[in-house]
Amino acid sequence: MVNVDWSLLCSVIAMAFILEALPFILFPERMRQALAELVQSPAGQLRAVGFVLLVIGVAVLAVARKGF
Repeated sequence: MVNVDWSLLCSVIAMAFILEALPFILFPERMRQALAELVQSPAGQLRAVGFVLLVIGVAVLAVARKGF
């Protein structure tokens, strides 16, 4: 069975929510414009951006888990 550090997992999820919320709090009108543009983007472009962000996230996590 996998040993899960629930405190760490909840902290990471909370940090993700905080980071996701900041642009909406700081720049609400720009976020409205960005979301309107995002809705108009082709699915392939969204997938490509999502994939690039996923790869960056995995790379950062790998470096962080290995240590600097």
